[in-house]
Amino acid sequence: MSSKDAIYPLLKSNYDSLDRFLSQTLIGPQLEPLQQKREQLGEKLYAYHTSLIAKHSDQLEQDAYAMEHLFLYARQAQKVIDEAEETIEHAAKVGDAIDKVLTQLAKVI
Repeated sequence: MSSKDAIYPLLKSNYDSLDRFLSQTLIGPQLEPLQQKREQLGEKLYAYHTSLIAKHSDQLEQDAYAMEHLFLYARQAQKVIDEAEETIEHAAKVGDAIDKVLTQLAKVI
C-alpha cells in the first residue's frame, strides 16, 4: 500500500480517536477548542476524501513531499491521541498535534 493509499485510513483513525477521547472525557470549557479542532478535522477529512475521488489522486502523486509530511503528522497525532489519559494537560498536546495535521492537510487539498 502506498502512502497515498494509507493516508485516508490514518486520518480517519485520527478523527475517530479524537472523537472517542472527547466522548469519554468530561467536557468543559477547557476542551471547547479541542472540540472545534475535531469538527475541523472532520470537515477536512471529508474534503480530502472528496478531492481524492474528483481528481483520481493525480495531483496528490505530484506532491509527494506534502503527502509524506501529512502522513508523518497524522501518525504523530494518532500517537498523542492514543497516549492521552483523559486529562486536561493532554488536551493541549492533542490540539497541537491536530493543528499540524490540519495545516498540512490544507496544503494537500
